[in-house]
Amino acid sequence: MKSALFPNKNEITVTNQELPELSSNEALVKVHYAGICGSDVHVYQGHHATATYPRIPGHEFVGELVDFKGKMKTGIEKGDYVVAQPFFSCGTCQPCITGYDNVCEQLQILGIHVDGTFSEYVKVPIKKMYKVRKDIDLKLAAMAEPLAVAVHDVMTAKTQLGDKVLVSGGGPIGMLIAIVAKHTGANVTVSEVSEYRLNYAKDMGFDTVNPIDTSLVDYAKNVNNGSGFDTVFETSGVASAVLASTAAVKIRGSVVIIGVAKDNLPFSTNDTYSKELTILGVRVHSQYAFERAVSLLDSGALDEDLYKILDDKVYPLDQIKEALDYCINDTNHFKTLVSID
Repeated sequence: MKSALFPNKNEITVTNQELPELSSNEALVKVHYAGICGSDVHVYQGHHATATYPRIPGHEFVGELVDFKGKMKTGIEKGDYVVAQPFFSCGTCQPCITGYDNVCEQLQILGIHVDGTFSEYVKVPIKKMYKVRKDIDLKLAAMAEPLAVAVHDVMTAKTQLGDKVLVSGGGPIGMLIAIVAKHTGANVTVSEVSEYRLNYAKDMGFDTVNPIDTSLVDYAKNVNNGSGFDTVFETSGVASAVLASTAAVKIRGSVVIIGVAKDNLPFSTNDTYSKELTILGVRVHSQYAFERAVSLLDSGALDEDLYKILDDKVYPLDQIKEALDYCINDTNHFKTLVSID
C-alpha cells in the first residue's frame, strides 16, 4: 500500500508499506480522506513528547470498510463508509475499566504511537468504528475526529442553553468548540489575536475580542451582568490567556484546559479557591462523545459551519510534504485534507 512515512523527525517520504496485519476485533479500512492536525505537524517537527519513529502519521479520516477479524458491530458491512475513534486502549487499567479509555495508561494514538491514516489502508479497533450515511460528503466525514474533540469538551463542561462561553484561541479546535457550543444554545465569544481568524469568527456569527486591544478581564465585566463567563475554553496554550481565564470566568464557573503548551503554565490559585472554580482537563475524547459527533455529522445540522472550516484545496497523498509545509507556513487556514484515492 502507498503510505506517507516519517522515517525520523523533519523527514517525510511517500513509500510502499505492507498491509496492516489484523488481530482479533480489528478492522481494515481503505482511507479516502485524511485531515492534517496540529499534532501531525508536531510529530513531523519532532516536537511531540511521546511520538515514535518511523511512523505513518495521521488520525483524522473517513474510509471504506474492506475487511475485519472478529465480530462486526451490528449494522456495519463491508463497503460501508466508516470513521473511527483513532486510538487503541488496553481495556484493563483503572481508567479503561471505569469507562475513561481516552486516558488509558497505555494509550496508543494513530499516527503518533502506531501507524496512522496517511496511507491507503489503516487498521482500527472494531468497537471504535462507526458507519456514516452513504450520501454524506466524505470531506465533512473526515472531520469526525476533531469534531469529537469539541463535543467531548463541551459535554465535559456541561454547557447549557443560554450559557455565556468564552473560547480562548480561534484555531481549528477553538472554532469547532465554538460551533458545538453554539449548537447547544450557548452565547459564544471567541478571543483571538489573529485578525484573519477574528474576521472569520465574526463572519460565522460569533462575538469576538482581541486580547491585545481589550483586556479579557475588562471584557468579562460586561458579561452576565458583570459576573463574567459561565465557562472559558482555553485552547491557545498561551501563558497570558491561561492566567486571564480564571479572572474572566464567573464565581463557581468552569475553566476547561485544552491547549497543549510547551511548558507547564501558571494559573491563579487565588481565583480558583476564592471563586470556587472548577478547573477541567480534557484529553482527546470519550467514545460516547465520538458517537455523538458522528450523529451530528449524519444529521447535517452543522454542515454549513463545518464547510467554512474546510480548505478549498485538497492535497493528493503524493504531495504530503507540500501539504504539511502549507499547514506550517500559512496561518490563514483551518482544516486541510489529504486525498488518498
